[in-house]
Amino acid sequence: DEPMNPLSAKGRTSATVFELSPIWTDSKLDDKKAVGQWTEQETHSAACLKAKQCYNRCMKAITAHPNSKIRLAWDLFGGVLILYDLIALPLAVFEPPEVLFTQVMDWMCMVFWTLNIFAMLTVGYRQSNGVVVMTPASILVHYLRTWAIVDLILVVPDWIYTVAIQSDAGSSSNVLRIARLFRTLRFLRLLKLKWIIDAISDLLDSEVTAIFVNVVKMVLLLLAINHLIACIWYSIALLSGEGGQPNWLHHHGFDRATWSYKYLVAFHWSLTRFAPASMQVQPQNEWERTFAIFIVVFALVGFSCFVGSITASLLQLRSMSAEADGKIWQLRHFLRRSAVPIALSLRIQRFVQHAYKMQGQQMPIQKVEVLSLLSGQLARELNCALNLPHMSLHPLFKFLNEVSSITMQWIAATAVERMIMARGDMLFLPGEKGTHMHFVTSGRLLYTKADDTHKQEWVERGEDWIAEPVLWTSGWFHLGQLVATADCELVKVDPTAFAAVAGTSKSLKMLTALYAKGFLDWLSKQGDDLSDIVQGDVMGVIVEDFLPPLGEARTVLGHAGKPRGDP
Repeated sequence: DEPMNPLSAKGRTSATVFELSPIWTDSKLDDKKAVGQWTEQETHSAACLKAKQCYNRCMKAITAHPNSKIRLAWDLFGGVLILYDLIALPLAVFEPPEVLFTQVMDWMCMVFWTLNIFAMLTVGYRQSNGVVVMTPASILVHYLRTWAIVDLILVVPDWIYTVAIQSDAGSSSNVLRIARLFRTLRFLRLLKLKWIIDAISDLLDSEVTAIFVNVVKMVLLLLAINHLIACIWYSIALLSGEGGQPNWLHHHGFDRATWSYKYLVAFHWSLTRFAPASMQVQPQNEWERTFAIFIVVFALVGFSCFVGSITASLLQLRSMSAEADGKIWQLRHFLRRSAVPIALSLRIQRFVQHAYKMQGQQMPIQKVEVLSLLSGQLARELNCALNLPHMSLHPLFKFLNEVSSITMQWIAATAVERMIMARGDMLFLPGEKGTHMHFVTSGRLLYTKADDTHKQEWVERGEDWIAEPVLWTSGWFHLGQLVATADCELVKVDPTAFAAVAGTSKSLKMLTALYAKGFLDWLSKQGDDLSDIVQGDVMGVIVEDFLPPLGEARTVLGHAGKPRGDP
């Protein structure tokens, strides 16, 4: 007779005792590698160091990550104000009337950029190597070295101009002209606009969306350049008219028109320089003719670049769609020529279409060729960032990341893999020996227990984890079957590789084995309640009791926090 599986419906008893795998009780594990030891040497004086620590404590609570939603919203609003300056400042040459909207916007710009000086002290910055620095003292030094002087030069003239026009000094046209001249320095904020656009572009995870945004950006840039040209064209007419020379305004009778009509005529003239079109407005003096020639030469080169960039983006969109359609039709042709049954053929096509769509939304790391250029440390950090959001559902992995982030990076790099399941695929059967622990990252599965109750439960992302005993005991056999009811993606943890990483340090192995012993003691008492599925909302509180306090764990591991430079 075949040996009875102690975890089967017939062989299991209420007194089943689970024992730790030998790897967790073996004291000969390699201890040559250290999980993490970080030292920081300070050369500052004691008083300076104390002031720095005091500043860090005060500012830490309000320091935000540069990619946080609040900071991105703040930067996006700042980008809108920069675009307003890009339109309003050149437009001032037409002397539009002061209205409530412009007054509100001027005050809003002035107040926002004043507050932004202080806001810059509360957001981390990214170094050239990609590491985000969140230390308040380092943020202060970095800001003083980069944007502090520029921001002060831009903000102070705004306040001087505002005070001047509301005081007796505002009656002097010379004072207003000088203040208005200094306000043109606000164009320096265009440098920030590029940084804001790059920060927002980094959040685009769809290539189609990125291409569309690039096309819109090129069109808006073209309009902005024409806006500036129109304002300069009008300024040249005014200056030449003051010198007694004929100009296009006087020649065509536009000098008596409203400011808005003058702007539209100038903008129309600017657009015709970039397109094969003509209008009645022509240069009437040497300065206007020189500027017109310069713009024509600039348009020959610039407009070609704009059109080429937009055309390339549209062709890229078309090629992406054609490539996907071609692969799907190739699959259909193969299935039809191979006489594959219709039911199976349709199932394969649906899965491939879903997988292709998911690949576009969440591109596998193996498809990104440039990632092979990353250093080992950066590659491990990337793997951890991709998998930790799903694995931190389990208190143990969350605990390991908090006490030793490098350990979690090694686990994610060496012990974790992604797997895809099609609808109807079976992950395991009753009585089958467990090989991996799993987390659901997308999709839905149905678990059916192989006992008299045939109890069923859904397994979804962010709620449960699967087959945890596989990590701690070599004698775990599945108690039911788990079937994908939709196309799914899972994270699987290899117990051998996980133990190898945890075994690189005696202290870390001791902490992990302590949890494993507590978990198996609890598991041995479950009797008929044993299951392959662990409900996170219920078990999360229970398994936390098997872990030591964070402070004690950090002391055991030999450090009191995360390594310097951690995000």
